[in-house]
Amino acid sequence: MIRMINTQRVRAWMVVSGQFDDADAARVLALDDKDRDRPDEYVIVRADLVSSLCDPGPGMVIPIDAMVGSKSKYDYLYHVRNLIAEVLKFDPDNCDAYDLYEVKFPASGRAPHSASGYITIDEAHAAINNGENGGRPGRQDHSPGFNPWG
Repeated sequence: MIRMINTQRVRAWMVVSGQFDDADAARVLALDDKDRDRPDEYVIVRADLVSSLCDPGPGMVIPIDAMVGSKSKYDYLYHVRNLIAEVLKFDPDNCDAYDLYEVKFPASGRAPHSASGYITIDEAHAAINNGENGGRPGRQDHSPGFNPWG
């Protein structure tokens, strides 16, 4: 199903320090239940378990796509951060436990790939114009490398 949103989005990478396993990642991904009342508020794209080659952390990297809030640009981003903190049992006020990195501009210079969750009309047009066979904007069920335009 193609889903395009006419609102601004905030894309971020959440990096969480700690020792996690597949069950932790599954609990984080369960927060992205597509059947919730407003599924466009946020999308948890993935929950990747990672290990550093230089030091003990981080433990999980979570790409997030969230709507811009009415009071603050980061309302929905902070909301999903709090949900993830609850699931992984860390204090969202403790910045030693995690960090959030806002994506300012995709390095590829192309529209963010469809697994980023929901896309704007402009991103959809960029995907269609740059994609093979017209592109396929919206949520995808495949890895980032699967999609021809991103």
